[in-house]
Amino acid sequence: MALISFGKQEIDELNIENKKLRNEIDELENICSNLKEQIEEKDTKLENHKNYIKQIEGIIEKYEKLLSENRDLYMILNNPERNSKATVTNLKLIGELKSEGYSYRQITKKLHEATGQDIAYSTVRYLYKKYIENNEQ
Repeated sequence: MALISFGKQEIDELNIENKKLRNEIDELENICSNLKEQIEEKDTKLENHKNYIKQIEGIIEKYEKLLSENRDLYMILNNPERNSKATVTNLKLIGELKSEGYSYRQITKKLHEATGQDIAYSTVRYLYKKYIENNEQ
């Protein structure tokens, strides 16, 4: 009996209210969909920025390493009290000759001819490995 007394007008009002709610749900679903797309776009941008930051951090790390090596080299090369074979002239010559394929013993002979200094081939190898080879990478 309760159903019968529930009139056509009430059913129509409920149908209208149902349509309004359905429209609101559709609008909310569209908003959620748009927000989801925006979030995905922002996530992609964020990931790209993270990758860029990692690249920059790598560059900074290499820069700081080179800066430290340059400070060390500057101190070695510009210390007049130290009797070192690590001079700018020697290092340039060692680097050039090694890149041309000379052995350490051959470089030793060439250095003696060019500078008149007696330098052991092990010293040439040490200078090359410490100051030149590491900086070529």
